[in-house]
Amino acid sequence: MTQNDWTKTYSLPLLEVDPSRLSHEELWIFGQVAGILQLETKPLSGIPLIAEKTEEKDLEVSWEDDRILICYPNAVGFARGLSHVRELWIHGRPIKEKLQVQDSGLMLDVSRNAVLTVESVYLLLNYMATMGLNVLMLYTEDTYCLPSYPYFGYQRGAYTPEELKAIDDYAFRLGIEVVPCIQTLAHLATTLKWPYAREMKDLPNILLVGEKKTYDFIEAMFKLTSSCLRSKRIHIGMDEAHSLGRGTYLDKNGHEEPYQIMQKHLAKVTDLAKAYGYTPMMWSDMYFRFCSPQNRYYDMDHPLTPEVLDSISDEVGLVYWDYYTHDSQVFDTMLARHLETKSPEVWFAGGVQTWNGIKANVGKAFATSELALKSCKKLGIDHVIATAWGDNGGEVSVFESLVVLQIFGDFAWNDYVPSRTEVISRFSQTYGVDGRAFYDMRLFDEVPGVEKDNPHMVNPSKYILYSDPLMGMVDCHLLPLGDDLIDHYRDLAEYYDRRTNETEGMAKLFYLQSAQLADVLARKVRLTLELRPMYLDDDYRGLRSLVDHDLPDLIAAVQDYQAFSLSIWYLYNKPEGSEVLDIRMGGLLARLKTCQDRLDGYLNDSYDSLPELEAERLPFDGRSLEEVEKQPHFRDNQWQNLATVNPL
Repeated sequence: MTQNDWTKTYSLPLLEVDPSRLSHEELWIFGQVAGILQLETKPLSGIPLIAEKTEEKDLEVSWEDDRILICYPNAVGFARGLSHVRELWIHGRPIKEKLQVQDSGLMLDVSRNAVLTVESVYLLLNYMATMGLNVLMLYTEDTYCLPSYPYFGYQRGAYTPEELKAIDDYAFRLGIEVVPCIQTLAHLATTLKWPYAREMKDLPNILLVGEKKTYDFIEAMFKLTSSCLRSKRIHIGMDEAHSLGRGTYLDKNGHEEPYQIMQKHLAKVTDLAKAYGYTPMMWSDMYFRFCSPQNRYYDMDHPLTPEVLDSISDEVGLVYWDYYTHDSQVFDTMLARHLETKSPEVWFAGGVQTWNGIKANVGKAFATSELALKSCKKLGIDHVIATAWGDNGGEVSVFESLVVLQIFGDFAWNDYVPSRTEVISRFSQTYGVDGRAFYDMRLFDEVPGVEKDNPHMVNPSKYILYSDPLMGMVDCHLLPLGDDLIDHYRDLAEYYDRRTNETEGMAKLFYLQSAQLADVLARKVRLTLELRPMYLDDDYRGLRSLVDHDLPDLIAAVQDYQAFSLSIWYLYNKPEGSEVLDIRMGGLLARLKTCQDRLDGYLNDSYDSLPELEAERLPFDGRSLEEVEKQPHFRDNQWQNLATVNPL
C-alpha cells in the first residue's frame, strides 16, 4: 500500500470555454461534469476548447493550433472526451478511441434500503457519462410510486413520478438511456407482505401466476414507467423464482411444472409490455436452471434442452448475469448458449461487488470482469452492464466502486480489455483522486489467510463488526490468525487516515469512514482474543482493564463510525433505510455495553459466573475445528445471522 504512479496528481490547464465555439448542449454537459474532472475555466486567457460532432463512432481528443479539440460521435462521447483532457495535457499525444458496443452501463440496485437521492443520481450519471457509459438501469422492486397502490413503496424511499422524470431528463441530455428495471414475478417480498397483496401472492416473495389482480398490478407498473421514462426497453426481472407454483398456486391449481407456469406468466407479461410499446428483457437464469438436475445456472454439463430452446421468445431479450466465475471457458460457453437462442438481444451483466459486506470486494470484481469482458469481445456481445447490488441493507455505496465501473467504460470504447493497472491509473488521472486507495478497499476482506482477489467472497469485516462479544459465534474463526488480523486492520486504519489527510472532496469521506472501520475491526478482534481466555484463566486484572479501558475505547470508536456512516448515508441517500443501520449499530453498541456491565458485575461479585463465556465455541459454518484452523474465513452477508443465533 505504498504510493506510486496511481496516486500522482497533476495540475490542469485553465480552459477557455467560449459559447461561440461550443453548442448549447456541449456547454451544458461541460458544466455538469467539469467539477468531477477538476476542469477549471478562465475566460479570454485560458486554452480554448473546441468540439466537433461527427457521424462516425470515433472519439479523438487532440491539439489543434494550441487549442484542445474534441471530435465525438454522441453526447456521452463528448463527456468521455472531456475526461481525456488531463491525459492530453500530461502526455501531449492525441487520444483516439472508437465506440465498440451499442450499450454499456450500470444497473443500480435501489431496492435494498439505500435509495439514492435525485441529486446523487445526477452525480452518478456525471461519472457514467465521463466514462462513456450510455445505459442506466434503476433496479426498483418497490421503490417507485404506483397510483392506486399506496403501500407499494410505502416508507421505502420510493421515487415519485416527478423524480423519475427529472432523472430521465437529466440522463437524456447526457446521452444516457434510463431503462426501467423492475420485478414482475419474484423478489417482491417487501411489498407482498402488506394486506393489499394477499390475493395476488403465491409465496411471500412471488406473485400468483394466473390471478387477474396480478396482471392489473403489473400493468400499473408498465403504465407508470412508460409515463415517466423515455426508454422503450424494460427489464422485467423473472430471476430466482425458485419455489414458483408451490404456494397458493399449488392450492388452487394442483401441481404444475415451474417451467410451464413461468412460460404462461411470461407470455402474459410480454403482451402487457408490448401494449405499452416496450421491448422487454429478462434475467436468463431460470431457463438454465430448468435444464440442470442440480438447479444450477452455470451447469457446464447440461446445456439448454431443445424444448427450452424452442420455447424462448423472440420478443424478449436475455440478460446473462455472472459475478462469480473465474474461468473464461464458463463465460465463453454461457455466452455462446445465449447466442443460440431466438432472443433479439443478448446482454451480459457483470458486477462491481458492492453486496458482499461492509466494503466492496474490488479484487474479485476486477478478476471476474476482466475475464467476462474478454469473452464479450470474443463473442461480439453488443450489450454489457455492470451491476451494483445492495444485498442486506445497501451498506456499501456505489461511489466506492466507481474504479471498477471504469473498466466497463474503457471496454466500450476500445478494441481490447485494459488491465486493472491501466484502469486504476486512468481512474486516478481522470478524476484527480487516488484510485489505488479505492482499489485497496478490497483489503477489508482480503485479509491474512484469504486468497488473492478473494474468489470465495469471504467477508470477515462484516462478521467481525457485527459479532456478539459475549456469545462468541465467530471466535473459532478469529483465533487462528488473530494477531495477524489486528496488525492488518491497524495498518489499514493508518493507511486510510493518511489518505484522509491528503485528500479533499468525496474521496475524503470514504477514506475517513474506512479508517474508522479498520480501527473498530482491530479493536474487536483484540477483544475476541482476550475476553474469553482472560475469563477462563481468572485473569481479573486483564478483565478489569477491558472494563475500564478497552471496552470504553471500542464503544467510542463504534459511535464515531456509526455517526459518520449515517452522515454519508444522508448525504447520498434518502433517509428511509437508515433506521436499519441504527438498529444494527445500536444493537452492537448495546451488546458492548452489556459486555462491559456483565464483566464489571462479575468482578464486583454481583455474578458468580458468566455462563455465556463458559459455553463451548463451535465453528459458525459447521466445519470441523481442524478445517477452520487451516482456513478460518467464511462468507455470510446476512446481519441477522451474524448478530445472534436466536430469532429476531
